[in-house]
Order: sequence, then structure tokens, then C-alpha cells
Amino acid sequence: MKRFLRWCGILGVGALGGCGGPATEPSPPVGDVRISTDRAQYSLARDSFAVVTLTNESNRPLHLPLSGYIAYQRLLDRVWSDAFSWFTSDGIGRSFTLPAFSSRQDQLEIWAYLAGQPGTYRFQYSIYRTPRLGVAVSLEKRVSAPFIVTP
Repeated sequence: MKRFLRWCGILGVGALGGCGGPATEPSPPVGDVRISTDRAQYSLARDSFAVVTLTNESNRPLHLPLSGYIAYQRLLDRVWSDAFSWFTSDGIGRSFTLPAFSSRQDQLEIWAYLAGQPGTYRFQYSIYRTPRLGVAVSLEKRVSAPFIVTP
């Protein structure tokens, strides 16, 4: 009798499990981001700040390290230099969160941040899929379009 009741219970749970709603479309991949600058060209003589916007276009949060989440790269001889950052964030914890479907803006002083050097640059964010910073978003999604800095 116990065996019969056990089988009835298994069949009942299986039948209830099949009564869900329609299947949903898969969610967008984690890490879909857009990085944009407020201009395509800046002047060291006339412009003070570059405004960089990071937009999380996925339905899941993204995570940025408190140790420094934005850097720049300079194009030298058709090769991007190593990423360089001159500031770090301050806070408690390993990372902070950029919620799903949200944006943040960073206002960076051009003269100080880009070391006062004319050239072609791009901004690079450190963006991760997990709060413990275990899985990075691919590099091509973490960089801005190139921009020009003139004297």
C-alpha cells in the first residue's frame, strides 16, 4: 500500500509540474552593455570633462570593482596601450552593482585623467557578471568607441 501511495504522489507532483504557464523567451545574455562618450573629440585647451555613460541593457545586474572600474587606453602605433586608471573608488565590499536596465555616468577631468596628451583614446570599464568578480564581461563590450583628444 505504501508503494502505491508513493507512486500516486510522484504522478501527482509530475502532473502539477506540467501545469505551468507558457514557455518564456530566454532572457538577454548577462553582460549586454553600452559605453558611450558625450563627444567624439575633445580639446585639452577648451574642454574640461569627458562624460562617459555605462548602460546595462541586460535584465540582470552587473558588478564593478571598487578597486577601480574605469581606465583609459591610448592608441599607439595602431595598438591599444595597457589600460591605465589614476583613481580608485571608496566603499565597503568588493564591488558595487549596476542594476538591470540602468545607467551610470562618470565625469572625468580630461587634462588630469588623460595625462594632458593629445591622441586617440578609448575608455575601458571593468565589468563582471558576479558580485565576487569571477566572470568578466568580454572586452569588446567593455570599451567605448575611440575618441580624439587635440591640443
